[in-house]
Amino acid sequence: MSCVQPGRTAALAAGHAGAAAHLPVPAEPAHHHHDHPPAVVRERWQPTTGHLRKQSRPHKILAGLMLAAAAANLAVLLSGDAALVAMTIAAVALVVTLVAAMMTRAKYGGRTAARFLVAALAGCAWLMWTTLAGITWSATAVLLVVGYGMALPYWRDHRIPNPPEYVAPQAPPGEAATARLWRLNLAGDGPLAGSWLTEPAHDGGNERYTVQLKPGKQSIETLRSNLRLIASALSIDPADILLEDHRLASGSIDASRAILTITHHSPVRETVVYPGPQFRWEGRTGVIALGPYADGVDEAIWKLFSKGSMWGGVLIGATGSGKSRLLEGLADSALSTGLVTLWYADPQRGNSSVALADHADWTARGVDQCIDMLRALARVMAVREMVNVAAGRTGFTPNPEWPGILVILDECHMVLGDPTLPDAVRKEAVWLAELISRVGRKLGIGLILASQEGDVKTFGNSNALRGNCRAGNTVILRTLNKQLPGLLGLPFNPALLPEGGGHGYTMASTELGGRTAPFRGHYLDELEDDEYAEVKDRGATPREGTSYWWLSQHPSAPPDPYTVRAAGEDYQRRHEVAGQERVRIAATLAAFLDGTLSVEDLAGRANRGQTQPAPRLDTAPARVTVERQPADETYGKVLQLPVYRPGSDQQNQNRQATPKVEDRVYQLVCEGVSAPKELAARIGCSRQAVHIALNALKARGLVDQVRQGVWEKRVA
Repeated sequence: MSCVQPGRTAALAAGHAGAAAHLPVPAEPAHHHHDHPPAVVRERWQPTTGHLRKQSRPHKILAGLMLAAAAANLAVLLSGDAALVAMTIAAVALVVTLVAAMMTRAKYGGRTAARFLVAALAGCAWLMWTTLAGITWSATAVLLVVGYGMALPYWRDHRIPNPPEYVAPQAPPGEAATARLWRLNLAGDGPLAGSWLTEPAHDGGNERYTVQLKPGKQSIETLRSNLRLIASALSIDPADILLEDHRLASGSIDASRAILTITHHSPVRETVVYPGPQFRWEGRTGVIALGPYADGVDEAIWKLFSKGSMWGGVLIGATGSGKSRLLEGLADSALSTGLVTLWYADPQRGNSSVALADHADWTARGVDQCIDMLRALARVMAVREMVNVAAGRTGFTPNPEWPGILVILDECHMVLGDPTLPDAVRKEAVWLAELISRVGRKLGIGLILASQEGDVKTFGNSNALRGNCRAGNTVILRTLNKQLPGLLGLPFNPALLPEGGGHGYTMASTELGGRTAPFRGHYLDELEDDEYAEVKDRGATPREGTSYWWLSQHPSAPPDPYTVRAAGEDYQRRHEVAGQERVRIAATLAAFLDGTLSVEDLAGRANRGQTQPAPRLDTAPARVTVERQPADETYGKVLQLPVYRPGSDQQNQNRQATPKVEDRVYQLVCEGVSAPKELAARIGCSRQAVHIALNALKARGLVDQVRQGVWEKRVA
């Protein structure tokens, strides 16, 4: 038999939320326009302590009297004077009863006060009786009979509410299949009770709906935390579900609604092969496309340049998440502009990515060299700041002759958060990284910190460092750390991403087309071990399409003279140091095999990267001092730095060489000089500049690369 009145049912069906206090129905806001009125949703009644608070009051009073009687009998046992205890109880109870009766009369009226007074006097009398005669079965029976008898009028006035019947929400006309599953499996009860789908749209292989949430009870975080529940209700793969904020035409977010997208032919189910450099200009902002979103609409982006700035970021991903491949594609796209010099720091001695290590303008291998690179960057920043002051500039504008420096600190926790490092060394590394993250942006230095975890220990316990780097870009690949969303304040759970490399989220500006939606990064294949040996030992051409091949096509832009001078001996001797390091490692391994070096010493040398103990460093690096000298002797004509202004014709163009170098290279190639090394020696410039010129000439159809290291004039 139904306990819901017909009038109430009619009111609910019409969408009036105030018709029933216990059956909340989502009321449609006046500014929302939906295809159908709110569905009828009646929640199953779940009894709790709050529901029966009034009905349980007589039971609590009787239990309190029993406890009071037990306490009174204990007092009699201790004092030996039952009459005194009884009189004391009577006096206290009488005063309390009279005060409570007057308060009840003032609040609830005379009738309720009379009931309370009778019940209180009866309770006092029973308490005095048990104090004098003791607690017996007869006394207990009298308490229960009289107590529950006097409680009957109270219970009549405070009935236990009947549980409302559960009625499935009504189906609107033309209801889509997905909306029907939502209504039947989710809208009735549970964490998403009262929600429904509206505004269906189909775009290729995607279904898109607006999720109307229960205002004040649900948000998009409710949807994201119940992603697998939604997938179960709709009988689909969780990886095929995208949940995003609902943005109004003004750009503001409507928190009472969300966008649900279901992909049926997602482009990220299969590996997304890197198609080549993905840099483009969006007005005065230079961005790099990392890979397509799960629904195939647009691509996740990385902001590299903006007005007056060059940006770094944070990249977090567990082992096997595709972090190194994403870094390689990001670096190649940045280098293809001809406006970037790549510096790569890897405490694992280049093993994290041999492609980046072999093609960076400067590669720091090991913790010590990583810190040397950070020190050099501090000096470069000091000099670049003086150049800006001399030139009357307030920021950074990329230029082939004034390139930005993209610094990748891979496995940054080994440099910034390793507790085994000397405290002074670790503090200095954190201090330097903080300085670069704060100031480097406007001086053309972008710092990328990559690691497997995102907790504050990874960043040397520096929230400032983590926050400054995240201000540019944040990319989170798949990780099983359940605490990461809370640590980084993420509106998503990366542990729910599919297995396989490249799946992740990016937190990019919506003004640049960024979305808080899953994407899959482009994949660059690696060289096999035997292929790498052929390239390194015999100079073979790397397999086309691999990360090694792509990076070989886009060498770093030559750093400007100020950067070279400021970086100092560490930079100028980088190739020599790398050769010495290989010799040192070979000697160390030979000593280990001979038994003259213990495994403990071997591990210690591998971690420190040097044979002698590291000298103690100050907690803050020494500041760069530059003596005042004539401009031409120290810095050159700093006021004549060219200003690079990107145009639409340069959006997808590779790097450019200066016309003088390009013309000279073409002249020598026509004369039969084919090797880049010889071309560089004849012209008196770097090999990087020669490669830039050759690639530009090739794009113009003037020269061809007939084989590795050999260039010839193109025959018409």
